[in-house]
Amino acid sequence: MIIAPSSKCQWALGSILGLILAVLTIFSWKTPWTTKIPRNLLTFSVNFGDPVVHWVGDTVHYQLERTEESDEEWERLIPSGGHLVHVQADDSVSPETYTVTLFHQLECLDVLRKEYICRTERQPCSETDALARHCLNYLRQSILCNLDAGLESTRNVQGLVTRGYDTVCRDWTKLYDEAERNNKAYLEHSGLT
Repeated sequence: MIIAPSSKCQWALGSILGLILAVLTIFSWKTPWTTKIPRNLLTFSVNFGDPVVHWVGDTVHYQLERTEESDEEWERLIPSGGHLVHVQADDSVSPETYTVTLFHQLECLDVLRKEYICRTERQPCSETDALARHCLNYLRQSILCNLDAGLESTRNVQGLVTRGYDTVCRDWTKLYDEAERNNKAYLEHSGLT
C-alpha cells in the first residue's frame, strides 16, 4: 500500500524547491555583475613582498662626470613613463596625477649632480640653481622623515664609513613594476596606445 504525501508536505517541499530555484536563478543572473573585473585600472599600490638584501658600497656607475654614459645611467633610474603615476577614484571623471617619492628623490639627485658639474666646470648655472635649492631641501626632509637608524661600520675614529656592507631593504623593483603597469593602464585609458 502506497501512502500519498499530505498536502502540507507537498506544499512545504514545493516551497523549498521553489526557494532554491529562485536563489540559484538570482545568483546565476547576478554573478556576471558581481565578478566583473573593473575597467578602471588606474590605481597605484605596491606589494613589496619580503625584504631583500642589498649591498651598499662604491660603484663605477652613477658618477658625477657629465658623459653620455653617465647621463644615460641617471636617466634609466626613472621608469619609461616618467616619474608620474595616474590614479582615478571610482567616482571621479578624470585621473589625478602624482609623482612617486622615490622617483622625485632620484631626479633631485640628478639635478644636484648636474648643478655640481655646472659649478665645477665654471658654467652659468642659472637654469638649475633654484631647482637645486629645492632638491637639496627636499632630500634633507625626505631623509629625516624616512630615517634609517642602522649602524654602519667605520674604519677610523673620524667615522669614515667602511666601503661596503649588506643591508636589508624593500624590493624597489616592485615599485618600478607598478609604475610601469600604471603607465600602461593610463595610456590605454587615455587612448594613447
